[in-house]
Amino acid sequence: MKMMVENDKTGSTQVSNINTASATIFTGMAILMESTSTSDLDVEGSNLQETTELNNKTVGTAFKAISNVLHMYDTLMAADGAGSASLEMSSLHAKVQKEPCQVGQKKVFTVNDVLFVVPAFNLLSNSCEDSFEVEVINSDFNPFRYAGNSPDVDSEVAGLTVWQGWDRRPVHDLPEPVDMIIPRDKQRTTSSVFKYTGRVSSRDDILRTMTALTILLNINSTRQPDLDPPHMQLVWQRASPPTANSFKAASWTAVLPVPQDQLYTLQLQHTYNNTILTSHPYSWLLPPEALNLTESDLQNNTTFFLGVKYAGEDTSITVSILESACVYFGEDSSHQWEDDGCEVGPLSNMTHLHCRCDHLTKFAGFVPPNPIDFTPSGNILENPIGLILVLTVFGLFLIGYLMARKADRLDLTKVGVTTPTCHTLNPDPDCRYIITVYTGFRLDAGTTAQVSITVFGFRDESQPLALQDGRRQLFQGGSVDSFLVSCENPLGPLTHIHVWHDNSGHSPAWYLSKVVIQHVTSGQLDYFICNKWLALDEDDGRIDRMVFVASPDEMAAISNLISERAAKDFHDGHLFFSVVGRPARSAFTRTQRLSCCLSAVYSTMLTNIMFFGQGDNFDPPQPIRIMGVEIEPPVSLPQIMIAVQSAVVIVPLNALIVLLYRNAAPKPSSKPVRKHAEDTKAGLLVFAVSFVAAYFTVLYTLNFGREKAEAWFTAFITSFFTDLILIQPVKVLTLAVVLGLLIRKPTTEDDPPPTEVAGDEEYLQAVVEQPTAEVGAPAPLAGETLTRDRANRVRRKRCRHILREMVVYGLFLSVLMLMSYTERSSLAFYMNNSIRSALQGTDTVTQISDPASYWTWLEQDVLPAVHSPAWYNGRPCEEHLTLSEHLTHAISPLQLRQIRITQEQDCTVPDAMAHIAASCLDEYTTSRVDTGSYNGSWGVAADHDYSTDNRTSPWDYTYGDINNGFLHVGEHGVYPGGGYIATLGSTLKDSLKTLAHLRSNDWLDNRTRAVFTEAVLYNPHANLFAVVTMTTEFHITGRASMATELVIFRIHHEGQVLLLVLRMGLMVFLLFSLVREVLRFNTHLFAYLKDPWSWLEMLIISTGMAAMGLYFRAQGMTDEVSGHLREGPTLFHLYRAAAMWYQVYTYLLGMLTCFTLVKFIRLLKFNKHVNALLYTMKKTAKPLISFFVTTSIIFTAFALSANLILGITIPGYSSLLGTYTSLFNMMLGSFQFTVLEESSPVFGPAIFLSFQFTAQFILLSMFMTIIMDVYMEVKDSEPEDVGMAAFLWEEVCGVVHKIKSAANRRKTHQPAARQHPEFTQLDQMHQLLEELDRDKKCREERQREERYREDRQRKNRDRMVLYSEAPGLWFV
Repeated sequence: MKMMVENDKTGSTQVSNINTASATIFTGMAILMESTSTSDLDVEGSNLQETTELNNKTVGTAFKAISNVLHMYDTLMAADGAGSASLEMSSLHAKVQKEPCQVGQKKVFTVNDVLFVVPAFNLLSNSCEDSFEVEVINSDFNPFRYAGNSPDVDSEVAGLTVWQGWDRRPVHDLPEPVDMIIPRDKQRTTSSVFKYTGRVSSRDDILRTMTALTILLNINSTRQPDLDPPHMQLVWQRASPPTANSFKAASWTAVLPVPQDQLYTLQLQHTYNNTILTSHPYSWLLPPEALNLTESDLQNNTTFFLGVKYAGEDTSITVSILESACVYFGEDSSHQWEDDGCEVGPLSNMTHLHCRCDHLTKFAGFVPPNPIDFTPSGNILENPIGLILVLTVFGLFLIGYLMARKADRLDLTKVGVTTPTCHTLNPDPDCRYIITVYTGFRLDAGTTAQVSITVFGFRDESQPLALQDGRRQLFQGGSVDSFLVSCENPLGPLTHIHVWHDNSGHSPAWYLSKVVIQHVTSGQLDYFICNKWLALDEDDGRIDRMVFVASPDEMAAISNLISERAAKDFHDGHLFFSVVGRPARSAFTRTQRLSCCLSAVYSTMLTNIMFFGQGDNFDPPQPIRIMGVEIEPPVSLPQIMIAVQSAVVIVPLNALIVLLYRNAAPKPSSKPVRKHAEDTKAGLLVFAVSFVAAYFTVLYTLNFGREKAEAWFTAFITSFFTDLILIQPVKVLTLAVVLGLLIRKPTTEDDPPPTEVAGDEEYLQAVVEQPTAEVGAPAPLAGETLTRDRANRVRRKRCRHILREMVVYGLFLSVLMLMSYTERSSLAFYMNNSIRSALQGTDTVTQISDPASYWTWLEQDVLPAVHSPAWYNGRPCEEHLTLSEHLTHAISPLQLRQIRITQEQDCTVPDAMAHIAASCLDEYTTSRVDTGSYNGSWGVAADHDYSTDNRTSPWDYTYGDINNGFLHVGEHGVYPGGGYIATLGSTLKDSLKTLAHLRSNDWLDNRTRAVFTEAVLYNPHANLFAVVTMTTEFHITGRASMATELVIFRIHHEGQVLLLVLRMGLMVFLLFSLVREVLRFNTHLFAYLKDPWSWLEMLIISTGMAAMGLYFRAQGMTDEVSGHLREGPTLFHLYRAAAMWYQVYTYLLGMLTCFTLVKFIRLLKFNKHVNALLYTMKKTAKPLISFFVTTSIIFTAFALSANLILGITIPGYSSLLGTYTSLFNMMLGSFQFTVLEESSPVFGPAIFLSFQFTAQFILLSMFMTIIMDVYMEVKDSEPEDVGMAAFLWEEVCGVVHKIKSAANRRKTHQPAARQHPEFTQLDQMHQLLEELDRDKKCREERQREERYREDRQRKNRDRMVLYSEAPGLWFV
């Protein structure tokens, strides 16, 4: 109703109707709020929390509805004038008043018995140009009864809101307070006020115990009236009775009556004849500081004394002590009654309460957490979500703890300095070096190959050193391995190193980050930065590198600093990520890190649930204007305060736990006792924090109720994993970039130097038996062996990548198909047929040739079908806008949109034909569209300007929306989205009346070029919308063409969550593909652009991105449609825009599905036949281009001749595009020879025979010849067969061989049974010979298997060698 009044510019809405509707709404809201104020009195147990939350939402909605009603009345008032409107009930009163902004003038507002005195409006706003709307609401009951401290509220409740235009003005920190006079509850006031009446003499004191703030004296003196009133001295004292000295020394004393010039006055300007309210002279207002009550005072019943001293004649006096307080309801914050910013005023008395507040709304500050009840009434079985979450986290922690403990034990084998196996140390310490090798943090960065190194210096070079140790795992991903080596002579200053591996094992590829070499005697550190792969199938395919010593500039390079710091932060600094990637040399173990994660998760859960929903209770932040630009802050101050308060709760405790664990690491001077103590302290703190946080989390969920607890659970899980997976990596990388730019210090200097082994590392230095001769390191691979291994590795890697890409693309296609067909309904086809048959009617639609037949079609077919025809038994349908099946509803009446040409005539009639026709009609073009306004007839132009008038008329041109308007492509032209719009009625009678009016006034005439019959239909049973556009085009030749466009789509989907997950998955796939293709282009540049599959990949990515962008656009339009379900010409425009965006989005999804399936042809290239097909397409590309050029010329020649000869008589040849289509169908065998013969007995058959002979016998034969020649060549050579089947068979055989080898090793290592007492040396020699013979046979058998396997694969290997060395581009 509010929207209707705001849009009613003509004043057609009657005020009486508005008053009736407003009274109904106001009465309903008053009854609703009054019922909620007592609904929770009898509720107990688990339903109390849910009832309180329901009452909170109900009261908020009711106040919003009343505010909308008052705002509606403000809309009806004059924009520049003043006025007011009131809504009254016995228990609820509301008033809206429009006031101009006057500088320096206070405003007085009243409703019922409540009075507000507001400071000047210029203090509330920076500008004083617009008028203000003031809404005042007063209730005799407490609508916020659900608040915990509501029983203390005795008076009526009043509220005041100030609006300036559409903005609600936040009022706080006023230089002058707002004065409020509110009536008290007479019954409760009488029962709570202490009164003492008696005779007071000069020697008597009144000593009574009472806690009070307002003291009123009613004096009946026997003195003469002309004498001064009696003076009284009062004292307020705590704990002890006042004495004579108390009236001088006490802190709280007063002398009454107050002098006349010191009385508090409040002037009500322009109200009640400028009445001035004055405080009572015998009233003493004690501030809250006078009481200063504490909990102990309430428990111990502390006594307060009031002393009254009077020096004079006897006087009858009544002392009234009244407790008063001014509070306001924190509707936007705590939902409790609060008192900050408010104080009791001196005008308070027995009947009214005077309050002075410096705000009207809650302003930002400390945000209180959600209240908690330590004796929750909820049942854990009915609301177990909190307990389930806490136990699930703890269960995951236990599983992770066992895995982390195992990993920690394995890490012990990776630390310490060891001497390589079979390496003899030189006793000269000057020849000893400690080599520390850093393996990078990459996927599959570790190696199983044997790594060797040669160190070069100015003086000499070392012998090749084999870095091996059979007692521990070396060169794993992210590992740091240190070796103590020596050379024959001192090397001097180091220059470079040569590092390589023998490419052995199942995963020989190795990513080397850097090598640090320390001279044992001098301690000199030299850094060799590599950051490259040593692999045959990575980078440049090298497995040996020459790395030179890094200069200071190389060490401080930006790329090196950022990569080193990011790796360090991810694998050692970040608490969660380092549980998996923790460096083995770090003393902060995985179990300790996991314990810190447990306390951090529980703490996060607690702070999240403490402030859940609190940030939504505050008003959004006000826009900030900077240099004329208005900026909306993304977060408000309360939200910032919540973040700060949460950090204060989480950070200190968890930082202390991490600090204790890190300090628990053994120091050179520390003792094991200290390590155990620090570790124990940290563990106890983890247990305490986790237990307390988990307990309060479960307690909060029980207080929340099941619905709110489940909402919190969903929000917490979503925010936690979003932060962990998306936000935290970005933060770590950003921090690494910032610190790398600001702190130009290499992070390698932060690494602890390798120290001597201690404790559980001693076994690494155990003395083992060394062979008499030192075994040298293997030489780097070269020659034919390296080439063969490289080809084999490339082939295996390519096969693995093809399999991986097939799986990824399979998932991508599955997500795409599931998303596409989940959005599409199988009922759309049947609804399409039903609507077409209902609207197009009988054969009348095919007989439309002029406006008269068009009117007949509307009257006889369309309107009866749309306007609810009667049921089969003759009973009329109650609904006015349904189709004949009574299942599909019209959301709004039908509308007719006409496109016509201007009155000006550009065509001319030849002079020779002037006696037949004096004038002619112009053909339709977009430049001739008529956009003028007319006054009931096309010949009379309107004399008013409709650009500022929202009234629509069938004779006024309505422009289409430029942003969302779609052009309509018809048979004779392209039509815009605007036009002359005529909206029919909601009933059949009204529609026929409107139709007769348009027909009688010749709304359609000879200048009409197109009429669109538009409707929006909805089938609630199928939950489908249909946007119908039936186009009728009137050509200047007298022909009328009819076309129907029907778009069926769905706005409200049932599986919204599933669709959201699928769309997010599709976006992840597209982003992953985009990053991958960008990296490929950066690597291959122009070679990338030459590959047609690269263009297909870019087409898939661009189409997918465009589809997702159009989805968001279509979703925005559907949301706008859902919010504007009202009648009018704008309605169809919105629905059609939403339907067209959805249709384009569907087209893109279809194209994306097609492109993705075509991509599978490339992925199936390992198949022999698919490979032959692709190779044939590649080889025939150039010949086919020439062939298609020739074919297109021949086709165009026949098309032009057929169009010129047959275009006048045969519809299929009337246009050039239609001629191409007809000839193509003729080539495929679809033709009607009799039609051609009847059209032209000579040229028709001639064109047919010549074209068929050329197309069938010449062109198709040439096409097949080109294809078959290349295919036979490919068939004989079998090019580029990658041997996927052979690869899979090799993988299976390799796994079987490993299983057999493991079983044989277990049998071999079993000890022989030597239980025979006569086992002689001869028997031992015989057994040894048998074992040697068995080993020889096994070796021969293995050699035969290897030779057979090599012979079988030699052909594929040789072909892959040639393929790997070819300059052609391929991708994996």
